[in-house]
Amino acid sequence: SKVFKWNFFSDVSPRDECVDQLKEQLQSCTSSSFHASLFHSDFKQHLTALESLAEFTNQSQNRNVLLSSLDLILKWIALRFFDKNTTVLMKCLEYLDSLFGLLSDVDYVLHDVEASSFLPFLITKVGDPKDVVRKQARSLIRRACSIHPAPKVYSYISEGVKAKNSRQRTECLEEMGCLIARFTVSICPPKGIAFIGSHISDRDSSVRSAALNVLVEVYRFEGDRMYRLAGNLSEKDQFIGGESEEGGRRRGEGAERGIDARSRAFGARKAKGFVCQSGSEERDQQNGGRCERDRLGFEGNSRRFDGRSYSDSGCIPTRKRMEGSFEFTRNRIAGETSVRVGRGGKDERR
Repeated sequence: SKVFKWNFFSDVSPRDECVDQLKEQLQSCTSSSFHASLFHSDFKQHLTALESLAEFTNQSQNRNVLLSSLDLILKWIALRFFDKNTTVLMKCLEYLDSLFGLLSDVDYVLHDVEASSFLPFLITKVGDPKDVVRKQARSLIRRACSIHPAPKVYSYISEGVKAKNSRQRTECLEEMGCLIARFTVSICPPKGIAFIGSHISDRDSSVRSAALNVLVEVYRFEGDRMYRLAGNLSEKDQFIGGESEEGGRRRGEGAERGIDARSRAFGARKAKGFVCQSGSEERDQQNGGRCERDRLGFEGNSRRFDGRSYSDSGCIPTRKRMEGSFEFTRNRIAGETSVRVGRGGKDERR
């Protein structure tokens, strides 16, 4: 009979012919009662099947049988990822945790067929709405590097960045940064850095921030060569990336002083567009010394943009919202006075 490839898209339901083929393959190596539980319409039967599978896996005498049918087991678990039942999903992830531990203990390496029939579907779970599912999925992806070559795992994750789900794109980018920090930039394919750089302009702020953090990790290993590897970035993206890399360099030199957290938070703000472009000094003069970003309430008196800080220009913006009123104060610049606006909209000049 014809053998169908297990290559349906991870964001749509599995094809019927693939499911029927898996049923037939598992029927030849499982008991009738266990087979019935595997493909029962009641999720409680799936839980029963998972319990039986866990008991079978924990028995050392069944190890050879388990490894010979590993691709079929992983395919069945991949099918369960399409179910809406959270209990079954968590049981599957718990079983995978113990299975990966066993495979790692015996130095087993997943075959490409086994990995391709399962890893793409596991990666979709990092975009799950439930935080507990995302954390468990990311933990399993990291453990997968011990039973499958890390560059291949990285390749599957980079494919996950192409998803429509912005949460999945963010989580995959963050995981790519973790793998680069763990295995160096050599884990990336030739055009992998340019692919990451393309997400600096993503419409979602979380994705942009995650992409910037990955480039920070790349910069730690490659230095200024990162800009060439990142490809054709726009002038704005280059500026934002440059500021992030400066933060990354400060992290490497003074993480013990807490610069790590500050630079990451600073990079997230830049990813949201709180960055003064070139020519800001000229605009400051036209606007009475007020930076264009002041109206956003960005407290940047100690931040440096275009080689100068807000304190250099005497512009220290603050903004407070309370009981329907806001207060906007500005230092005296070229003889101007500060303005305080009250709840009634009345200006009080001093």
